[in-house]
Amino acid sequence: MDRTERFYKISEMLRASKGVSFATLQAKLQVLTKAPKLGEFQ
Repeated sequence: MDRTERFYKISEMLRASKGVSFATLQAKLQVLTKAPKLGEFQ
């Protein structure tokens, strides 16, 4: 999913309800909760 698709989905979720929890955003947008630290995979 690219950046534009994510913005569109966020916009649609906000239109559908007054607020969206972070957990809902993560689930719908398939967002990782933790990014790897620099050098973690070396």
